[in-house]
Amino acid sequence: MYEEINELVRKAKKGDSTASAELMSRMKPLLLATIRRHNIRHSREDLLQEASLSLLEGIQAYVEKKGIPFPAYIKIKLNFDIYNICRKERKYEFRTAKADTEEKSPLEWIMDEKADTEAQVIKKEETYAVKEALGKLEPKYRQVLVLHFFEKLSLKHIALITGVSYKTVQRYKSRGLSEMAARLNPYRGRQPKT
Repeated sequence: MYEEINELVRKAKKGDSTASAELMSRMKPLLLATIRRHNIRHSREDLLQEASLSLLEGIQAYVEKKGIPFPAYIKIKLNFDIYNICRKERKYEFRTAKADTEEKSPLEWIMDEKADTEAQVIKKEETYAVKEALGKLEPKYRQVLVLHFFEKLSLKHIALITGVSYKTVQRYKSRGLSEMAARLNPYRGRQPKT
């Protein structure tokens, strides 16, 4: 199957529109799944167009010699591109917790000594702050951090996918984490005024 797809990619790179159309047809389920995963407010048709453009860009940027199967490469590229498009519109909503099914009223549930609501609120605030700080990073830093920490890819694999050296990926990760730490704790390292 991979060889057949790689052959279509080779033809599409050379300008064969039927090969591009066939790849688009075969990858459409992946495009739609990626859109469903990230979309909150955008129209589905607009995102499908963006995902199609991302696929066509990915065909041209794909380097078969790196040994990464095209479907794996394009899945990561689509995830990153669609995430970036949707992140501007994404609003992090706090969801209300559901009360136990034991016919308790919400007030009784809130007063439950076992429920650590303060820790839950702190965790939600920290999660929101991390997502916000991640969204403000430069794309190259954000891409490395998302691939490494959320997609669980090794730095070596990220270097292969992005086409930059391993050392550069290490530097992007380090700088990205430093920038996030600075955004999450703006007073770190400052001396108090006397």
